[in-house]
Amino acid sequence: MQNIKVIGIDPAPSKKNTIFDGKEFYQKDCNELKKYLEEIKFEKGNVLICWDAPLSFDEESGKFYIRKIESFFARQKLPKGISVLGYARCPHWAISQYLLGYPKISNFEKDFNPPFELIFDKENIRKSVTEVHPAVAIWLLLKDKKEWKNEKWEYKKDNTILEKVKNTLTIGDEIKSNIKTDDYLDAYIAWKLGRDWIDGKGDILGDNSTGSFLLPYNDFTIEEIKTQK
Repeated sequence: MQNIKVIGIDPAPSKKNTIFDGKEFYQKDCNELKKYLEEIKFEKGNVLICWDAPLSFDEESGKFYIRKIESFFARQKLPKGISVLGYARCPHWAISQYLLGYPKISNFEKDFNPPFELIFDKENIRKSVTEVHPAVAIWLLLKDKKEWKNEKWEYKKDNTILEKVKNTLTIGDEIKSNIKTDDYLDAYIAWKLGRDWIDGKGDILGDNSTGSFLLPYNDFTIEEIKTQK
C-alpha cells in the first residue's frame, strides 16, 4: 500500500488552512484549498486525506452536540491543552461541510456524493478521507515519557511547549525546522498518522455511529466507545 498519497490537513475557519503532503507544507485560504482538493480528486492514484475536524454523524442517535468518541475521551482526564470538544462546538464545522460534505447530516441532500469517501478501513482507500485528532495523538505518544509527567500540554498557546513536543517526537530535522506553529505541527501529525496507518501502525478507533479518530495505537475498544452516552 506504499503508493497511496497521504495528505494531512488542519482546517481553519478564520485563518489559512495548513497542509502537509509528506514533503512540503502549504497554507491556503478556503478557496485555494477548494481548488487544491478538486485537483487531487482528479489526479491518478489513490489518496488518503487525514482531516483534523469532525466528519461523521450518527443520524439514528439524534444527538447534535457531542458524539460518543468525544464523550469517551472527555472522561479520560486529559490534561489542559489537549481538548476534545463536542463536535457541534468545533468551529471547523462549516468549512468541513463546504469542502468535503461532512458531517453528512442534511435531510435535503440525501443523494449528494461527497468528493472523498469517509472511510474506517484502510483496505478501501481510493479517493478517501478519515478523521484525525492530532492533539489526542500527541498526548498518547508522549504521556508515558518521564519528561512529560508534570509538564504542561498547551502547545497551541506556548511556543516553549511546542518546541518541546517537536524535540520529543521523532521528526526529521528538515521537517522539524519547517514546523513553525501549532497548525504546522497538527498538519504534520495528521499526515504521520495516515502514513503510519498505511504502513501497519496505528488504527481507527470508532466508526460512523460513534465518531472516530485515527490514533497512533489503540488501548481502547469499540465496545468502550459504544457504551458512552
